[in-house]
Amino acid sequence: PSLRDARDYRKADVGSDHYLVRGERKLKLRNQKQPKLKRLLATKELKDLTNANAFTLELRNRFVLLKETKEIEETWQGLRDATVECMQNSI
Repeated sequence: PSLRDARDYRKADVGSDHYLVRGERKLKLRNQKQPKLKRLLATKELKDLTNANAFTLELRNRFVLLKETKEIEETWQGLRDATVECMQNSI
């Protein structure tokens, strides 16, 4: 980060022997690298009604077995893992 246009205000009454300072900063933000996907799921197979029904049934059964947690990250990981496993098993 670089500091641009820094100014001090000597006449500002703040009840101290310090000066009021104002400045502008320039930030250079970088894009965060996205983790590479391990493998794409075959969602085209769900267009077939028998595969879609098998996937839905297995996914409902998995969601019933998931434990309720207070941590949102644990809940998300459980949902994600259950969905991926059901997709791999049913197709």
